[in-house]
Amino acid sequence: MPISISQVEVGEYYNAGENQLRKVTNIVTDDKGRSREEYQTKSQAIPGRTFGSGSTLANPPIIGTFAKKCNRKLTPADVAALRKTNILLDSE
Repeated sequence: MPISISQVEVGEYYNAGENQLRKVTNIVTDDKGRSREEYQTKSQAIPGRTFGSGSTLANPPIIGTFAKKCNRKLTPADVAALRKTNILLDSE
């Protein structure tokens, strides 16, 4: 089930299914007044891997598209558990 657009926030982590994590790095407004988010992504199946670019800076997805592809916003407990297993690094 997709998350609500209101749940999309800069600095937060999301599960996008298939072991994919996403982190929103910026929310911008395009020339048509639509909110778009820039995000990074990585596999939650590979410890120690850093985030890579998940969206292009030239044309990031509309926030509703991002929300539809995410099934859950991670809780602080989720984030702590992923840090313990080195999926999320201290620098992220």
